[in-house]
Amino acid sequence: MKWPTRRLELRDIGMALYLLSLMLPAVWQEDDNWLYETLTQNALPGWWAFILGLLSMVYGYAAWLANPLFIAAYRTRSVKRSFIYAVLALLAGLSVQLQLVTWYDEDGRFTITGYTYGYYVWLLSFAWLAVLAVRDLYKDWR
Repeated sequence: MKWPTRRLELRDIGMALYLLSLMLPAVWQEDDNWLYETLTQNALPGWWAFILGLLSMVYGYAAWLANPLFIAAYRTRSVKRSFIYAVLALLAGLSVQLQLVTWYDEDGRFTITGYTYGYYVWLLSFAWLAVLAVRDLYKDWR
């Protein structure tokens, strides 16, 4: 069976930005270990934030839902649905700005203290798909 060749589309830039954001540093974290009385601060890569975001769904942080919404916006062929999914993904991604992400465990506290360029590239991938959908909606409207 021969696979058909696939042409690159503008929405593929959004997927490239998304995958790039998983490799870049995304969040600044502070780990306060009470057991050893140490305080460390460093940046976590995007893939680590992706895993921690999935785990943080238990604590009510909904920002991780931007990931499946992005995939839905990327995969759908309906322009209206793509726009809705991309805007919802952008809003879910921005929702993390409204809350302080903190976890307590047996030996201390883990806190997200800030965001770095990987996080903003992640948001840019959502915005890219939304802008493409608006462009396509405008072309269909005219």
